[in-house]
Amino acid sequence: MKRRIIGFLLALVVIAGVFVPAAPAHAETFDKGIITGESVAFRKGANKSSDLIRRLPRGTVVEILATNVNAEWHRVRCHGTEGYVNRMYVSLDPSLTAYQRTYTGEVVNCNAFVNVRKAADASSALLGTAEKGSIFTVTAANCADGWHQIDYNGKTAYISSNYLRLTAKASNTQLTSLMVTGGTMTPAFSPDEYGYVVRADADRVAITAQGNSGVKIDVNGTGKSSDTISMPAHGSKTVRIAVGGKTRYTLYIVRGALVVGTWNIKRGNGQLPMQGRLIENQQPDVMALQEVYRNTSGSMRVDNLASLRTKDMQNMSFATALTYSGGGTYGVGLLSRYEMSEPEIIKLESGSYEQRILQRVEITVDGKKVSLYNTHFSFNSAALRKKQFAAVLRAMNADENAYKILFGDFNAKASEYSQLKGYTVINTADTKYLNYAGGTIAKNEIDNIVVSNNITVLNSRMIENTFSDHKPLIAYLLLG
Repeated sequence: MKRRIIGFLLALVVIAGVFVPAAPAHAETFDKGIITGESVAFRKGANKSSDLIRRLPRGTVVEILATNVNAEWHRVRCHGTEGYVNRMYVSLDPSLTAYQRTYTGEVVNCNAFVNVRKAADASSALLGTAEKGSIFTVTAANCADGWHQIDYNGKTAYISSNYLRLTAKASNTQLTSLMVTGGTMTPAFSPDEYGYVVRADADRVAITAQGNSGVKIDVNGTGKSSDTISMPAHGSKTVRIAVGGKTRYTLYIVRGALVVGTWNIKRGNGQLPMQGRLIENQQPDVMALQEVYRNTSGSMRVDNLASLRTKDMQNMSFATALTYSGGGTYGVGLLSRYEMSEPEIIKLESGSYEQRILQRVEITVDGKKVSLYNTHFSFNSAALRKKQFAAVLRAMNADENAYKILFGDFNAKASEYSQLKGYTVINTADTKYLNYAGGTIAKNEIDNIVVSNNITVLNSRMIENTFSDHKPLIAYLLLG
């Protein structure tokens, strides 16, 4: 059984990759944010019952005064008034160093002209039109979800990002622009962002990249600065972009797949805003987290799980392993696009060491019931983990649902996963993960995803980062 699993995963090596966020090792600070939701509540306090100051339209710029207040709110200043907005509807990208650049924008992807609007909204009043090929000074790149702010005859105006190709000042080793059609790309383009995820919504995804004058750009080994990728109804493809003869950027394109991930977040590690940004940029459907801390007492609530959920993954399920005498709990948690039901916590044999548990919930994907399991095994001894593996195997084998996905920090060597007979292990000793430049990532097998054999693994990736002492593992799955 083990030999079959390894052979399958070796086929994934060529297309596995990494997203590397442009961020320092220390905690990031933020100056401003952009409202990305429609009519977002701006409240006097950090809770839903607090008085409403007013509602903020998409594209509103707010000054960030404090992040993750009570786990789910940013304290902001807007037009001189201080208040709170739900952090899931605020993009912090404009505050990052990578985005502080001078851009110009060329009108593209139209027959003759595009509309120029008064606000970052397709229903906003027209200020005029812009001819194809015309170039504008971009006063705020990615100022809202899907919009750029420009100088339009001396007036502040907005053009949809679908029709404006950004060109940034960059070095000869970087791209100055990157445009994708046929899918949603995250994060927004910046020369310093080297990895991108594209959720394809069409059969073909077109990629166009540019660099400084005279610098050779090669998209996907074509020798050209553009390429069109054909996407099956269910699939995952990796596209690499070389600048000046050296691979530097990577796009991970996925269509019709269940995107899942696992990550030991080290209790947030003082990096919750950046951890949340990394997770959101992967566009997952399900994210399993280990070393999750919650403290629901006091005026400043700490909740790692709530601090990391996204607009598209708002459902949360937490499983307590430890309760601290001074307040607060510790355990594992799941975030999901799908509603979770039938929660269960199974205590695992832990000897005299820290209590370990197995979390279980159920989701329904395209009418199919899927059991999700999440755990964090003991690091103390292989003998203890053997008992934990056995307990997990019993629970999964007894599960009536046909589809099962197990996530966790298993603290285990690759050889120990042979105990999960009848299941496919994604991260094996023979699985190689590549960084954005095509180099091999140093890794072990303790962070893993295991699936029932009726689930096809389309691809998997490991993500280098400075936000935890563990690397997230992302997998693209197809339910058989």
